[in-house]
Amino acid sequence: MNNDTVLTQSRGATAVKVAAALGWFALLLQLYLILTSRWQAEKSLVGGVEIFFSTSRC
Repeated sequence: MNNDTVLTQSRGATAVKVAAALGWFALLLQLYLILTSRWQAEKSLVGGVEIFFSTSRC
């Protein structure tokens, strides 16, 4: 393996890590927004968690 191949693989691994971090950030932001809106509406936070983890989106 030459240095160009190692550099390309390193960039690819970095891109995957950045994409994974952005994905986790998006999920946590969505949970935060759901819970915040439920809190402001004075509704159950457990219901917000249930909405977050539900598989059926209406």
